[in-house]
Amino acid sequence: MKRTFGLLISLCLLFSLANAQNWLTLIPQEKKEELKFEDYSGAFNNYWMDRAYENGQAHKHFKRLEWYISPRLDEKGNVPSALYYEQIERISSQRKFKDDRWGEWTNLGPDYTPYWWQQGRLSGSGRLDYVEFHPGDTNTIWVGAHTGGLWKTTDGGQSWYTTTDHLPSIGVSSIVVNPQDPDILYIGTGDRDTWVAFGIGVLKSVDGGETWEQTGLIYELPQNAVINKLLIHPLQPEILYAATNQGIYKTMDAAESWTLLVQGHFRDLHFMEGNYGVLYSTSYNAYGNAKIYKSIDAGNSWFSVGTESIIPSQVCRIALATTPANPNVLYAICSRKYPSTYLYGVFKSEDSGASWEETLSGEDLNLLGRSAYGSDTEGYGWYTLTIAASPDDENVIYTGGINLWKSSDGGYNWEILTHETPGTLNTYNTWVDYHALRFRPGTDQLFCCHDGGIIKTYDHGEDFSNISDGLSILQIYKIGLAPSNEELALCGPQDQFTMYKQNETDWNCIYFGESGENFFDISDAQTFYVSGYGGGFRRTTNGGSSFQNVTPQGVSLYNWLAPFTSHPNDPNTIFLGVNDVYRSFNQGSSWDKLSENLSLSSQLTLLEVAPSNPEVMVAGTANVLWRTKDGGQNWEIISSSLPGFEITDMCISSADAGRFYVTLGGFSEGEKVFTSNNYGVTWENISLNLPNVPATCIVYQNNTDDA
Repeated sequence: MKRTFGLLISLCLLFSLANAQNWLTLIPQEKKEELKFEDYSGAFNNYWMDRAYENGQAHKHFKRLEWYISPRLDEKGNVPSALYYEQIERISSQRKFKDDRWGEWTNLGPDYTPYWWQQGRLSGSGRLDYVEFHPGDTNTIWVGAHTGGLWKTTDGGQSWYTTTDHLPSIGVSSIVVNPQDPDILYIGTGDRDTWVAFGIGVLKSVDGGETWEQTGLIYELPQNAVINKLLIHPLQPEILYAATNQGIYKTMDAAESWTLLVQGHFRDLHFMEGNYGVLYSTSYNAYGNAKIYKSIDAGNSWFSVGTESIIPSQVCRIALATTPANPNVLYAICSRKYPSTYLYGVFKSEDSGASWEETLSGEDLNLLGRSAYGSDTEGYGWYTLTIAASPDDENVIYTGGINLWKSSDGGYNWEILTHETPGTLNTYNTWVDYHALRFRPGTDQLFCCHDGGIIKTYDHGEDFSNISDGLSILQIYKIGLAPSNEELALCGPQDQFTMYKQNETDWNCIYFGESGENFFDISDAQTFYVSGYGGGFRRTTNGGSSFQNVTPQGVSLYNWLAPFTSHPNDPNTIFLGVNDVYRSFNQGSSWDKLSENLSLSSQLTLLEVAPSNPEVMVAGTANVLWRTKDGGQNWEIISSSLPGFEITDMCISSADAGRFYVTLGGFSEGEKVFTSNNYGVTWENISLNLPNVPATCIVYQNNTDDA
């Protein structure tokens, strides 16, 4: 219970960031150790109920977390239990064997990085956290995705494939290759930067990553462990080190057995160049007091260097860089502690950490922020913080936060290389939120992992190439299909923009804002509707060439994934769920409110219109369902007799307007799917033998009987 509670607090606080000192005051102080996720969520939503949120306030990070965790709470309101992971592992193991129950699935894409024509740039392919290189083949590269597993290319990034889909944990934060036998490699599992995917320890492959086996460093998923960084000894590859959120471990027998060297939460880990008995590491603490540690006896003992006098308690996370150009040089980039995690400073040591100089203060130039001039106080240093030093010139360093920066004089002066604003700097091939910067060994070729995939530069940052095509790692929230053309589709991925499948093979990026619900006109596929975080609701009548804002006047607050849907028969009529239900008879040009204060405490998450009788509608939040049978004149609560777990989705029969289906989250055996044949007056449990994991989505197949 303590582990679960500590994890919950860490996640909530990290994702809240700005204005946290305000909304945290709304948490019930008298509950103390009994606080649950709903207490944090309630306080956060109450604070933002009447406030407009802006970019940089990390509102979306918390709402994203809330959307993911809420259906995965047990009956006591605790975060995922061991039972959840046991069920996931059981399902994953079943997928290893061919079984007609799983059906045949085809990847529809996008299997390349879509072009965003309105901005004149590429969009993103999904977030990567690490990159590793084959020591003898420049065309072979491995990358790790935070929830998408390990991917490999053998043609220099022209195409990619994965071999880790069957694993119960598909977050990969670190990769190392045996320099003497590159068929042997290791991956550190878990999501280092957001902890959405926890790890199962260190995995090993002896065939170049085609198959995987467990090593002696094994975690069960409920242990909430993450392997943050792996190191392999260049001359004695049977020796490896692992920096984890449990401590630093060492193996001397190629990962068969491991020894815990020091306890704590450690993020970064480096050898001193050319002296592999000397190691550096950094600790992590969201509330400050992060430190730099050094070992001079191959990890047997550790001591802090320079952190008391130079790097004070205001620092939460530190990233390090070494360089073969001068083994005594060590760089450190430091993020401020929660809640203001912008740059604290950049530091340089020329004597292996014995003494330090601050080369840049975050008060003078914020390398982690959004501003192209470094003049803001934004930044997600807890999430995106990385640094690399040139192997040829000790004074050339690169840092990644939201944007990418470069210094050519040892960290005193800086230039920005990439920025998110279209038309400025290197925007065509690049993205934002950098997680790893690595030079290919023996070269000055820099590879950069970010929220959109992977890019490389061979000319010191003058130009960048995107090599993300083929990475199928997008995290898609919602999908919209065109009733009049089965080849057309819309999808809304995380950290990207609305993507449009315009024929059998081609995808384009067509809209700004992290996308939510999207749908096509029932008769005209050139007309469709999209929505996005911070972007409201839009309509196009020309296939995405231009958009009109159809957000109801006076509506500024809505759910992270607000329900937005169409009339089943009338192409001009659309519906929207905010705190109340809205209907438009003219494709969103004007709106009528169909309810009055339907949901006072939270925005609506569900809205369904009966295909056979559009006067019947069901609206809902996570806890309550309302039904109307007269087009919104009267609403009645219909969820009182359902179990008390989060209502995750619902649908209505295409033939019978009174036949409803509901899915539930939580971990109660046999309570996953319920149906009603009387408009929600009573409910029948039809969960049968579904596994005891949250049910998150349900779709009614038209022209079938209870399908």
